[in-house]
Amino acid sequence: ILKRYKAVEKSLMKPVHPAILFNVGESFFRHAQYEGAIKVLDEFVSVYSYVREAPHARLRLAVSYELLDRPVSETLVLYKNAID
Repeated sequence: ILKRYKAVEKSLMKPVHPAILFNVGESFFRHAQYEGAIKVLDEFVSVYSYVREAPHARLRLAVSYELLDRPVSETLVLYKNAID
């Protein structure tokens, strides 16, 4: 998934389909590429906050921030958003 996404990323029309963003973000996360996961999942949540997968994407964002040792205040806000 990641190879294909990186090859066509610039040619995708905005807004990118939610299934593509979520699955690519999840794939980045599972391959421990947390910066990539943050970029894609943040786009997903900002455009598709109403879809069923949004809470899971918010949680992945928070975990990615935590694993990258980002500031605790930012990480806590992300966890709070995931819970709410």
